[in-house]
Amino acid sequence: MGDGKNLSESSLRNIFQQVAQQKNFVIEDFEVSAGTGLAVDVSATSTKGKALIDGWYAESDADFTGETVTASTTNYVFLTVGVDGSGNANGLSITINTTGTLPANSILLAEADTDGSSVTAVRDGRIFPGFNGALATTNTETSIPNNTWTAIPLESTELYDTMNFHSTTVNNSRLTIPPGVNYVRLVGQLGIQGSSTTGRRRAQLYKNGVAVNDGSFAPNDESPQTGGTERLPIVTAPLSVSSGDYFELYGHQNSGSSLTVHQTYTWLGIEVVG
Repeated sequence: MGDGKNLSESSLRNIFQQVAQQKNFVIEDFEVSAGTGLAVDVSATSTKGKALIDGWYAESDADFTGETVTASTTNYVFLTVGVDGSGNANGLSITINTTGTLPANSILLAEADTDGSSVTAVRDGRIFPGFNGALATTNTETSIPNNTWTAIPLESTELYDTMNFHSTTVNNSRLTIPPGVNYVRLVGQLGIQGSSTTGRRRAQLYKNGVAVNDGSFAPNDESPQTGGTERLPIVTAPLSVSSGDYFELYGHQNSGSSLTVHQTYTWLGIEVVG
């Protein structure tokens, strides 16, 4: 770096942290697949695996095969950087747990579901540079009962989902936070049909089953118009999150009878911002 000076590994790590703004991501490879029996394989040889983890640049040209997983549950597969007593990186390994808790110096690679004897499904959980998020929609005209806050199912195929935030079959009203995500922004819209001019129409975001009322988000509340669909947009500032948190779009109306969600105008999106 001029005058024959060298940078220590810790100095380089600090530079990487500043450049990455504390974000961890896979640059390429480290793809997880089902192995033999209760095991997964992690490929790092098709292009040479590369990742940035807590300021360490991790690179491997060796595969990790036969990594043991637990039967009959969801396993979380992480890439972990080993660190010696001087704070220098000294190797890569695969860490697996069933809680989704992010280990130190690690990044999520995948979630692997198992039965009693094998891996039944693998969901890619890698964060890549650039945009990460999901946009979930509905194709069902859900009924919202009178004066009842109702979670809106989002069972239609996602327009995109880069980190498996959403399932169309299991808890399909939810966008669930994977390990390694710290801040998100949400935006969405609820369409409510009906010709009644009685009462009000409301849309609100819920986090872990509780309405978000912490100042980061203002619920939408409108008086109805005659003969049309009320479109109720929602938006948040960046929200702090933890692995396993989930968000849902809820609707409410008090017209005196049930009203129907308009599928064309109803959706919920999420964007990772930190």
